[in-house]
Amino acid sequence: MKQITSKSAKMFIGAMLMAGAAVVARGVMSWGSGQHVWVLYLAVLAVVASRLRVTLPGINGSMSVNLPFILLAVSRLSFSEAVLIAGLSTVAQSLPRKGGQFNWVQASFNTSNIVLAAALGFWASHAGVLMRSKVWDNAFVPVVACLTYFLVQTFPVAGVISLTENKNAVHVWREIAVLSFPYFVLSAGVAGMAVVAMHHVSWSVPAVALTLMYFVYRSYSRYFRFVVIAPQVENRAMAAAGAR
Repeated sequence: MKQITSKSAKMFIGAMLMAGAAVVARGVMSWGSGQHVWVLYLAVLAVVASRLRVTLPGINGSMSVNLPFILLAVSRLSFSEAVLIAGLSTVAQSLPRKGGQFNWVQASFNTSNIVLAAALGFWASHAGVLMRSKVWDNAFVPVVACLTYFLVQTFPVAGVISLTENKNAVHVWREIAVLSFPYFVLSAGVAGMAVVAMHHVSWSVPAVALTLMYFVYRSYSRYFRFVVIAPQVENRAMAAAGAR
Protein backbone atom coordinates (compact mmCIF):
# COMPACT_ATOMS: atom_id res chain seq x y z
CA MET A 1 0.00 0.00 0.00
CA LYS A 2 1.52 3.30 -1.10
CA GLN A 3 1.67 6.43 1.03
CA ILE A 4 -1.82 7.67 1.76
CA THR A 5 -2.40 11.27 0.80
CA SER A 6 -6.03 11.61 -0.27
CA LYS A 7 -8.72 12.38 2.29
CA SER A 8 -11.10 9.84 0.75
CA ALA A 9 -8.53 7.07 1.15
CA LYS A 10 -7.97 7.97 4.79
CA MET A 11 -11.72 8.01 5.44
CA PHE A 12 -12.17 4.65 3.73
CA ILE A 13 -9.36 3.05 5.72
CA GLY A 14 -10.73 4.58 8.92
CA ALA A 15 -14.16 3.10 8.21
CA MET A 16 -12.62 -0.34 7.63
CA LEU A 17 -10.67 -0.11 10.88
CA MET A 18 -13.86 0.76 12.76
CA ALA A 19 -15.68 -2.19 11.16
CA GLY A 20 -12.83 -4.52 12.10
CA ALA A 21 -12.78 -3.20 15.66
CA ALA A 22 -16.53 -3.78 15.94
CA VAL A 23 -16.11 -7.40 14.83
CA VAL A 24 -13.29 -7.97 17.33
CA ALA A 25 -15.37 -6.39 20.10
CA ARG A 26 -18.29 -8.66 19.20
CA GLY A 27 -15.96 -11.64 19.34
CA VAL A 28 -14.57 -10.66 22.73
CA MET A 29 -18.02 -10.13 24.22
CA SER A 30 -19.25 -13.53 23.00
CA TRP A 31 -16.05 -15.43 23.79
CA GLY A 32 -16.50 -18.93 25.06
CA SER A 33 -14.33 -21.84 24.00
CA GLY A 34 -14.65 -25.49 24.90
CA GLN A 35 -12.19 -26.57 22.18
CA HIS A 36 -8.93 -24.98 23.31
CA VAL A 37 -6.73 -27.65 21.70
CA TRP A 38 -8.52 -27.40 18.35
CA VAL A 39 -8.31 -23.59 18.42
CA LEU A 40 -4.56 -23.73 19.10
CA TYR A 41 -4.05 -26.43 16.45
CA LEU A 42 -5.86 -24.57 13.67
CA ALA A 43 -4.31 -21.25 14.74
CA VAL A 44 -0.78 -22.65 14.40
CA LEU A 45 -1.53 -24.16 10.98
CA ALA A 46 -3.18 -20.92 9.81
CA VAL A 47 -0.19 -18.85 10.95
CA VAL A 48 2.26 -21.20 9.21
CA ALA A 49 0.18 -21.11 6.02
CA SER A 50 -0.04 -17.31 6.19
CA ARG A 51 3.74 -17.06 5.85
CA LEU A 52 3.51 -18.92 2.53
CA ARG A 53 2.61 -15.88 0.49
CA VAL A 54 3.12 -14.75 -3.07
CA THR A 55 3.13 -11.28 -4.59
CA LEU A 56 0.35 -10.70 -7.11
CA PRO A 57 1.77 -9.38 -10.41
CA GLY A 58 0.52 -5.97 -11.48
CA ILE A 59 -1.09 -5.30 -8.08
CA ASN A 60 0.46 -3.85 -4.95
CA GLY A 61 -0.57 -6.79 -2.78
CA SER A 62 0.14 -10.37 -1.80
CA MET A 63 -1.79 -13.60 -1.22
CA SER A 64 -1.11 -16.37 1.26
CA VAL A 65 -2.54 -19.89 1.42
CA ASN A 66 -4.18 -19.62 4.85
CA LEU A 67 -7.78 -19.42 3.60
CA PRO A 68 -8.66 -23.15 3.98
CA PHE A 69 -7.81 -22.93 7.68
CA ILE A 70 -9.91 -19.81 8.18
CA LEU A 71 -12.78 -21.63 6.45
CA LEU A 72 -12.22 -24.66 8.70
CA ALA A 73 -12.39 -22.39 11.73
CA VAL A 74 -15.59 -20.81 10.41
CA SER A 75 -17.09 -24.27 9.82
CA ARG A 76 -16.01 -26.07 12.99
CA LEU A 77 -15.47 -23.43 15.67
CA SER A 78 -17.43 -20.61 17.26
CA PHE A 79 -17.71 -17.08 15.89
CA SER A 80 -15.15 -15.74 18.37
CA GLU A 81 -12.66 -18.52 17.62
CA ALA A 82 -13.00 -18.07 13.86
CA VAL A 83 -12.40 -14.31 14.17
CA LEU A 84 -9.38 -14.95 16.41
CA ILE A 85 -7.76 -17.35 13.93
CA ALA A 86 -8.51 -15.04 10.99
CA GLY A 87 -6.96 -12.09 12.82
CA LEU A 88 -3.86 -13.94 14.03
CA SER A 89 -3.11 -15.40 10.62
CA THR A 90 -3.50 -11.99 8.94
CA VAL A 91 -1.15 -10.32 11.41
CA ALA A 92 1.37 -13.11 10.73
CA GLN A 93 0.95 -12.59 6.98
CA SER A 94 1.63 -8.87 7.42
CA LEU A 95 4.96 -9.39 9.17
CA PRO A 96 7.75 -8.42 6.76
CA ARG A 97 10.31 -10.86 5.50
CA LYS A 98 13.96 -10.39 6.42
CA GLY A 99 15.07 -6.86 5.63
CA GLY A 100 11.51 -5.58 5.19
CA GLN A 101 9.72 -2.87 7.15
CA PHE A 102 6.46 -3.37 9.01
CA ASN A 103 3.62 -1.21 7.67
CA TRP A 104 1.19 -0.56 10.52
CA VAL A 105 -1.48 1.02 8.32
CA GLN A 106 -1.46 -1.81 5.78
CA ALA A 107 -1.40 -4.47 8.52
CA SER A 108 -4.31 -2.83 10.37
CA PHE A 109 -6.35 -2.47 7.19
CA ASN A 110 -5.71 -6.05 6.10
CA THR A 111 -6.54 -7.45 9.54
CA SER A 112 -9.76 -5.44 9.73
CA ASN A 113 -10.69 -6.56 6.21
CA ILE A 114 -10.06 -10.25 6.91
CA VAL A 115 -11.84 -10.39 10.29
CA LEU A 116 -14.82 -8.63 8.71
CA ALA A 117 -14.83 -11.12 5.81
CA ALA A 118 -14.55 -14.06 8.24
CA ALA A 119 -17.36 -12.68 10.40
CA LEU A 120 -19.75 -12.15 7.50
CA GLY A 121 -18.76 -15.52 6.07
CA PHE A 122 -19.60 -17.12 9.43
CA TRP A 123 -22.99 -15.42 9.67
CA ALA A 124 -23.88 -16.19 6.04
CA SER A 125 -22.94 -19.87 6.27
CA HIS A 126 -24.61 -20.37 9.65
CA ALA A 127 -27.82 -18.53 8.81
CA GLY A 128 -30.79 -20.12 10.52
CA VAL A 129 -32.76 -20.65 7.32
CA LEU A 130 -29.85 -22.61 5.85
CA MET A 131 -29.05 -24.67 8.92
CA ARG A 132 -32.71 -25.77 9.16
CA SER A 133 -32.80 -26.88 5.53
CA LYS A 134 -33.05 -30.63 4.93
CA VAL A 135 -30.62 -30.44 2.02
CA TRP A 136 -28.04 -28.50 3.99
CA ASP A 137 -24.84 -30.35 4.81
CA ASN A 138 -21.72 -29.38 6.73
CA ALA A 139 -19.70 -29.58 3.52
CA PHE A 140 -21.63 -26.60 2.14
CA VAL A 141 -20.73 -24.37 5.09
CA PRO A 142 -17.20 -23.54 3.85
CA VAL A 143 -18.51 -23.06 0.30
CA VAL A 144 -21.01 -20.38 1.33
CA ALA A 145 -18.47 -18.89 3.75
CA CYS A 146 -15.86 -18.74 0.97
CA LEU A 147 -18.19 -17.03 -1.51
CA THR A 148 -19.10 -14.40 1.09
CA TYR A 149 -15.47 -14.06 2.10
CA PHE A 150 -14.42 -13.56 -1.52
CA LEU A 151 -16.84 -10.68 -2.07
CA VAL A 152 -16.27 -8.99 1.29
CA GLN A 153 -12.49 -9.28 1.11
CA THR A 154 -11.82 -8.31 -2.50
CA PHE A 155 -14.03 -5.22 -2.81
CA PRO A 156 -12.33 -3.23 0.00
CA VAL A 157 -8.88 -4.21 -1.31
CA ALA A 158 -9.82 -2.95 -4.77
CA GLY A 159 -11.26 0.19 -3.21
CA VAL A 160 -8.19 1.10 -1.20
CA ILE A 161 -5.83 0.37 -4.11
CA SER A 162 -7.91 2.56 -6.44
CA LEU A 163 -7.93 5.41 -3.92
CA THR A 164 -4.23 5.25 -3.01
CA GLU A 165 -2.92 4.61 -6.54
CA ASN A 166 -5.52 6.60 -8.51
CA LYS A 167 -6.75 3.59 -10.49
CA ASN A 168 -10.19 2.53 -11.67
CA ALA A 169 -11.78 0.48 -8.86
CA VAL A 170 -13.69 -1.85 -11.21
CA HIS A 171 -10.57 -2.56 -13.23
CA VAL A 172 -8.55 -3.26 -10.08
CA TRP A 173 -11.24 -5.55 -8.69
CA ARG A 174 -11.41 -7.45 -11.98
CA GLU A 175 -7.65 -8.00 -11.88
CA ILE A 176 -7.82 -9.23 -8.28
CA ALA A 177 -10.76 -11.50 -9.06
CA VAL A 178 -9.11 -13.05 -12.12
CA LEU A 179 -5.90 -13.75 -10.21
CA SER A 180 -7.42 -14.99 -6.96
CA PHE A 181 -10.77 -16.62 -7.80
CA PRO A 182 -9.24 -20.03 -8.70
CA TYR A 183 -7.50 -19.98 -5.32
CA PHE A 184 -10.80 -19.26 -3.55
CA VAL A 185 -12.49 -22.13 -5.39
CA LEU A 186 -9.62 -24.46 -4.47
CA SER A 187 -9.73 -23.32 -0.84
CA ALA A 188 -13.48 -23.92 -0.61
CA GLY A 189 -13.00 -27.41 -2.07
CA VAL A 190 -10.14 -28.27 0.31
CA ALA A 191 -12.06 -26.96 3.32
CA GLY A 192 -15.25 -28.77 2.27
CA MET A 193 -13.46 -32.09 1.90
CA ALA A 194 -11.63 -31.52 5.17
CA VAL A 195 -14.88 -30.87 7.04
CA VAL A 196 -16.28 -34.18 5.79
CA ALA A 197 -13.05 -36.11 6.44
CA MET A 198 -12.68 -34.70 9.94
CA HIS A 199 -15.69 -36.74 11.03
CA HIS A 200 -13.52 -39.85 10.56
CA VAL A 201 -9.83 -38.93 10.90
CA SER A 202 -10.05 -35.52 12.48
CA TRP A 203 -6.56 -34.67 13.72
CA SER A 204 -4.58 -35.60 10.61
CA VAL A 205 -6.81 -33.78 8.10
CA PRO A 206 -5.69 -30.16 8.73
CA ALA A 207 -2.03 -31.23 8.60
CA VAL A 208 -2.64 -32.94 5.25
CA ALA A 209 -4.40 -29.77 4.07
CA LEU A 210 -1.34 -27.71 5.02
CA THR A 211 0.89 -30.04 3.00
CA LEU A 212 -1.43 -29.67 0.00
CA MET A 213 -1.50 -25.88 0.31
CA TYR A 214 2.30 -25.79 0.46
CA PHE A 215 2.41 -27.33 -3.02
CA VAL A 216 -0.25 -24.83 -4.15
CA TYR A 217 1.98 -22.05 -2.82
CA ARG A 218 4.97 -23.43 -4.73
CA SER A 219 2.89 -23.66 -7.90
CA TYR A 220 1.65 -20.07 -7.57
CA SER A 221 5.18 -18.84 -6.83
CA ARG A 222 6.59 -20.43 -9.98
CA TYR A 223 3.68 -19.26 -12.13
CA PHE A 224 3.73 -15.64 -10.95
CA ARG A 225 7.51 -15.54 -11.24
CA PHE A 226 7.15 -16.65 -14.86
CA VAL A 227 4.45 -14.02 -15.49
CA VAL A 228 6.78 -11.29 -14.25
CA ILE A 229 10.07 -12.55 -15.70
CA ALA A 230 8.91 -13.75 -19.14
CA PRO A 231 7.90 -10.27 -20.47
CA GLN A 232 11.18 -8.83 -19.16
CA VAL A 233 13.21 -11.48 -20.97
CA GLU A 234 11.19 -10.92 -24.14
CA ASN A 235 11.71 -7.14 -23.96
CA ARG A 236 15.45 -7.58 -23.46
CA ALA A 237 15.62 -9.96 -26.43
CA MET A 238 13.74 -7.48 -28.64
CA ALA A 239 15.97 -4.65 -27.47
CA ALA A 240 19.08 -6.70 -28.22
CA ALA A 241 17.74 -7.60 -31.66
CA GLY A 242 16.97 -3.97 -32.40
CA ALA A 243 20.45 -2.89 -31.40
CA ARG A 244 22.09 -5.14 -34.00
